This record gives sequence, structure tokens and C-alpha cells, in this order.
Amino acid sequence: AFNVSIEFKTSSAKENRRNLKRLKGRCKELEAAIGEELKFEHPWGNRWARVRSTYPSAEPTADLREWAVTTMRKYIQCFRPLL
Repeated sequence: AFNVSIEFKTSSAKENRRNLKRLKGRCKELEAAIGEELKFEHPWGNRWARVRSTYPSAEPTADLREWAVTTMRKYIQCFRPLL
């Protein structure tokens, strides 16, 4: 699988969780704008958190490249104003 994600990796698990919770509260709106199911994960690692979308294959194909570029653009457009 191949992931596109927003990762919160501060030294504070509490801050990472707070950032994730703020985005999770807008889950339906974000999923509609991005066109992907979003997975909200905490803890990820010891104290980190992330929001991710997953493409089912990591095989380097034109479809994966198109999905990755399009999804990254949507992430930037949707998440930047919120962070």
C-alpha cells in the first residue's frame, strides 16, 4: 500500500492528539473535499499522530503516480488553512 498523510510529530503526545482531534472534528467535510476515506491515528509510534489516505498498491504505476499527486494537492488545499 502507499500512503499520503499529514503527520504530527512534536515531542508532546498531548499536542499531537489535540491537532488530530481538531481535524477529526471536520472528518466528513475533509473526506468530501479530498474524495478519500481518511484514517485518523493516535498513537502512531510512541506519541505521534497522523491523518492518512491509502492507495491499495505500492506498485509504481501511472495510476499510483496520478493518485499520489492529486491526493497531495488536495491535502495541501484542505489542510493548510486548518494548520
